[in-house]
Amino acid sequence: MLIGIDARYALRGLHGIGKYTLNLILNLSKLDVENQYILYLDNEDNDSVLPFKGNIQKKILKPKNYFIYEQFILPRQALRDRLDILHCTANTAPVVISKKIKLILTLHDVMFLLPKNIIPLSPSLYQRSGRIYRSILVNKIVNRAQKVITDSEYSLKDVERYTHISNKKLCKILLGIDSIFKPIKEKDLLNSIRNKYNVGNKFILCLGGIEPRKNTTAFIQVLSFLKKEKNLNLLVVGLSEKEKEYFIRTIQVLGIYEQVKLAGFISDSDLVLLYNAATLFLHATLLEGFGLPILEAFACGVPVITANRGAAAEIAGDSALLVNPIDIKAIIEAVRRILSDEELRCNLTIKGLERAKQFSWEHTAKETLKIYNEVMTDN
Repeated sequence: MLIGIDARYALRGLHGIGKYTLNLILNLSKLDVENQYILYLDNEDNDSVLPFKGNIQKKILKPKNYFIYEQFILPRQALRDRLDILHCTANTAPVVISKKIKLILTLHDVMFLLPKNIIPLSPSLYQRSGRIYRSILVNKIVNRAQKVITDSEYSLKDVERYTHISNKKLCKILLGIDSIFKPIKEKDLLNSIRNKYNVGNKFILCLGGIEPRKNTTAFIQVLSFLKKEKNLNLLVVGLSEKEKEYFIRTIQVLGIYEQVKLAGFISDSDLVLLYNAATLFLHATLLEGFGLPILEAFACGVPVITANRGAAAEIAGDSALLVNPIDIKAIIEAVRRILSDEELRCNLTIKGLERAKQFSWEHTAKETLKIYNEVMTDN
């Protein structure tokens, strides 16, 4: 087979879709030496993060404009390359593509189709535009696709509910964890990362964003109720400069400017150390299609608080404290329990480490390769 993968997000591996795309490609390259692959990109792979092998080639397509690239340039190049399969990994794909090509879509979730009272609109124009783009195209794409892959049982049911997809097309393939995420005991490394981010010895770690679904404002409010807790800090990572400015106003109003640290996008090497150094990881977002950070935190041995809804509860199982993400008091109580109960912290650490072992990118790649073979044998 000649398989094309829309690999743009693999070079933007800071977020879930990027990590998924990159790890899928890396593990397919280890598993599959029979089929040929073309990785379609919109930028040079300057850091050589993608594999370089005899059965894998990279092609950079222009222009970078998302809509033009996806709806015009990519399907035209796929036809020129005479692909058997085109796999689009980031919720959208070309609406019009040659019937000679089998289309596979990874639809991680359909949050963009949910009512605004469930997932409020983001204040970011870019994010709102993306939501509109996906909501307009998704039903056309799932009708055209031969297979639609999603990440969890929760997302599978949501896709069934909110799109016009045929059950025969839809399948669930769980995601994995990069081996870099593991317990680290070296005190010098942990102290160094605490000093780098100025968080002290006791801090709550969370991944933030301006999108309401991330629930970052609620996490900051939680810290304001716990500001009398001795030497407790909150570190929010993954923020752009504009997002930092957005949250600084809230922090100043709440009088916790010294206790809340805002950081930008960080490397996985720093993230591993922060997971290990943190007192707890707070990931009680409004909704998740899977929840990779939950597994990453588990693999590093840090106690986790996450939401009792969506895929987060499914992925966490009984290995985290589950809370209603819109109930500030419930989140505060969960934080206090972990801070005060050493036995609970130890139990969550042990359960999390065991839970993390159940997920692997190799499994993700194997199951995806089965899908490639299946669509080529279907009439």
